[in-house]
Amino acid sequence: IQGPPGTGKSTTISEIVALRVPPSKRVLVTCSRNVAVESLAQKLSADPSNGRLCVVGDMTRVGETARQFALAALVDTHPDVLRASRVGARMQQCLAEVSGYIATKEALVLDGIHACPLGRRTRRPGASSPNPASVAETKRRMMRTFLRRKYSTVYRARGWLERLAG
Repeated sequence: IQGPPGTGKSTTISEIVALRVPPSKRVLVTCSRNVAVESLAQKLSADPSNGRLCVVGDMTRVGETARQFALAALVDTHPDVLRASRVGARMQQCLAEVSGYIATKEALVLDGIHACPLGRRTRRPGASSPNPASVAETKRRMMRTFLRRKYSTVYRARGWLERLAG
């Protein structure tokens, strides 16, 4: 439909959609002007019997009504997306709880190994005494391995949550 401004083009299109198109069918309306997109969005959104409305295009150049029906706005407000964001927030919370649990267990065990000797070894004659830093690191490595085996399910759960949350 072509014509000068103010001659009822948008009204005609909205009436055609309302009267001639069955509710179960879809209609594609294109406009060459952003003002026309806004005008049609206002008219089509005013009548709930028109069904859902989706506007595609440059949202910086259309009005507020058309922006409400932009594809991105419809996706962001869809119930499945809202539910997924709540699930994602809960996964982040679970990840923090599991990571805290692991950190607590590791801290308890690793703090306790400083007083525990690694074991008595006989040194070869002429061999230097072991570096205390390397002995402590060996203890830490052994205890982390022990913890990963003992709490393997918890570590796997943390890895799974990290992959889902990331």
